[in-house]
Amino acid sequence: MARFSVFLALLGWLAAATAQAQTPDVRGTVDGTLGVQQQTQARKDEWAQQAGTLQSRYRTAKADVAYLEARRDYQAGQVQALEARIAEFERRLGEAVRLRNGIGDTLSVILDRLETHVARDLPFLPEERAHRLASLKAELARPDVSSAEKLRRLLEALQVEAGYGGTVEVGEQVIDLDGSP
Repeated sequence: MARFSVFLALLGWLAAATAQAQTPDVRGTVDGTLGVQQQTQARKDEWAQQAGTLQSRYRTAKADVAYLEARRDYQAGQVQALEARIAEFERRLGEAVRLRNGIGDTLSVILDRLETHVARDLPFLPEERAHRLASLKAELARPDVSSAEKLRRLLEALQVEAGYGGTVEVGEQVIDLDGSP
């Protein structure tokens, strides 16, 4: 038994010596492991924060994309409406040019008919009627006068001539018939 207790004492001393020799290595390993875990946790926290920031930016960007798509669709509708209006204005402009080019001929034809009517009508107020027709003819020949003004003047002359047929005036006048009054 004495040997056994010496053996146990030796074993205890050997274990204590081994423990002392290994303690700095274990502590270093544990400290290193704890340092790695702390670094890992810090990185995880940093990544979690970055992920949150990126998710927030993603949601904002997605909302911006949705807003911009809606805005683009609205603007496309506006562009289509404006293009339709432009096409309508171009059509109207073409029609106006066609009418302007044709109205001069039409006004000339109407003026010729009016002159023919006045020449064939009874001879009353010949100076006034001749002056009106000459003035109207000069007005229609002027390029600086708008087509609308020319039409207005022609319609006015037609209205005056039409008014002669609707009124009756009696006046005394000497007429020469075959050279005798």
